[in-house]
Amino acid sequence: MVTSKSKYRALFLLVYVMAASAAALYAQDSTMREVGRRDTTAEMPDGEGKGLVLGACTGCHSLNSTVLQRKTAAGWGRTVRDMVARGAQLQTDEIDIVTSYLARSFGPGAPPLSTGEKPTGQIRQVAATPEDLPEGPAKEVILRSCTGCHGVDRITGTRKSEAGWQASVKDMIRLGAKLGAGETTATVAYLVKHFGNESPAGQQAMDPARMMRPAGPTRAADPAQSLPDAEGKGLILANCVQCHNLRYVTEIRKDTEGWRRTVNDMIARGTQITKEEAEIIVRYLGEHLTRR
Repeated sequence: MVTSKSKYRALFLLVYVMAASAAALYAQDSTMREVGRRDTTAEMPDGEGKGLVLGACTGCHSLNSTVLQRKTAAGWGRTVRDMVARGAQLQTDEIDIVTSYLARSFGPGAPPLSTGEKPTGQIRQVAATPEDLPEGPAKEVILRSCTGCHGVDRITGTRKSEAGWQASVKDMIRLGAKLGAGETTATVAYLVKHFGNESPAGQQAMDPARMMRPAGPTRAADPAQSLPDAEGKGLILANCVQCHNLRYVTEIRKDTEGWRRTVNDMIARGTQITKEEAEIIVRYLGEHLTRR
């Protein structure tokens, strides 16, 4: 027969376990939030609209994904209005000010951001330069449209199939790369020829004399390599890894509806993607990181 004392003891243990679990979950969530809230204020250029961005946007999400994106004025306008619809506190006239600031500071032609890293005195691999891109009809297009957001390394250090490069170029256009229809086709052909899985250039190593030099920060491993090449990969890298480690994505397996719920939850927390982009991400995750 269970006594009242035993009941109280069991109840106390249950409450204790629940409290301990809640504390552990809160600590984990706090850690993940901290990863995504590194101070990027210094990377926000001065100008009319900066104060509004800092006041209205950072209440829901960090500025990491903002400073990494490159969009046209129309693209930023859609993003800002989408954020207002979700609760961002901006007056009607302030919407245009914020849109103009973002388009001016993070438009397709904006320069790449400084990493803020300081030399460590360690030996490291030399970063690729424009000279490492083979001559070809699309080289100037790539230098004009791609390297404003990332270094040449992201191209020269990657080998993909034609489908992989097509998916990457599509993603980059959605993220703000300015390419015309003819330029898109030429760019994909150039990338497949020089950095495809079977291309001669893809099998050549960089000149050993240029591989090492003293000083400079050690380059981190590219997290993109852990995700399969397909349309949607670029959107994930631009929007998801700003708040949490990529392993939280790659180590999980869900069906399509499970991923849809996850993506919708991330949007509710401030991820800056359109409905079309959300559907592309859900489709990518459902195809490549699905439960077998």
